[in-house]
Amino acid sequence: MRLALTASFERYGVPLALLMDHGAPWWASRGAAGLTRLGVFLLQQGIRLIYSAVRHPQTQGKVERFHRTLGERLRWGGVPTTLAGFVQAFAAFRDEYNDVRPHAALDLAPPAAHFHPSARPYRPHPPAWDYPADVPVRRIAATGLLHWQGRGYFVSEALRGEDVACVPHDDRLLVQYRHMYVRELHLRTRTSVPLMQPLDRIVLPMS
Repeated sequence: MRLALTASFERYGVPLALLMDHGAPWWASRGAAGLTRLGVFLLQQGIRLIYSAVRHPQTQGKVERFHRTLGERLRWGGVPTTLAGFVQAFAAFRDEYNDVRPHAALDLAPPAAHFHPSARPYRPHPPAWDYPADVPVRRIAATGLLHWQGRGYFVSEALRGEDVACVPHDDRLLVQYRHMYVRELHLRTRTSVPLMQPLDRIVLPMS
């Protein structure tokens, strides 16, 4: 998946955000849920991760509708029986869907007539993130733990070796990785829950 996304980013640029569900490879569902290595890769490219509601496919209705259109087209032309056949059928469908087939939502123009590559280039080696000078920074251990005030709290094994900011908020600690809060630590109960919210979605009180 990462190789496919990298090839797309190199060709079309990096998007501002991606909408995804709580399934593999976007979300770690076993054990302590949260970030995957793929999610960390996307965050390093400055992409805002937007997760749909759990068991709520309506959030990504356009994707579901696309799958329906693809299925109908394959059944109409004959479902391939080999991998090479699927490659050929998908390529033909992609060209038809993007460049030929009129879309009612686009005044009967094909999507390619409205597409523009992103101006944000892919960065093979993203620079380190500059956290605010007044916010404590910790490095995530190989086990995925963050050490705070003599105690270890699980954050994410996908973030092992990465620096995160620790933002105190009442009796909690918000763990920030680059442009997103990725974990909320409840200090009194010593529990850790996934958060995955952009910084501008949570308004902290003025100190």
